[in-house]
Amino acid sequence: MICQKLTLLECLILESCTTISDSGLTGEFKNYSDSITPTPLSNLKYLKKLSLRGNYLITNRGCLKAIRFPELKFLFLKDCHGLIFNDDFLMELRRQNPCLRHF
Repeated sequence: MICQKLTLLECLILESCTTISDSGLTGEFKNYSDSITPTPLSNLKYLKKLSLRGNYLITNRGCLKAIRFPELKFLFLKDCHGLIFNDDFLMELRRQNPCLRHF
């Protein structure tokens, strides 16, 4: 709902949300039957700050698929135990988010 209705949002903080997973970031749900259309996080084109700290269910695959913002400057992923912070992952995040300064 956030990604569908608040498209001009510049700051989103979703910290320690125990049920947020890759599908919540990407908007891709299996067997989805709700009346609300799933919308990917990347729909928030004006996002400048994103914090996903402490979300254990997100993975590198979900982050790389969802975190694509032309104006994103700050990204916080601390304590996301499903993530593997290797050079390839960090380089791809920087490539997909050209304004990224801090993460």
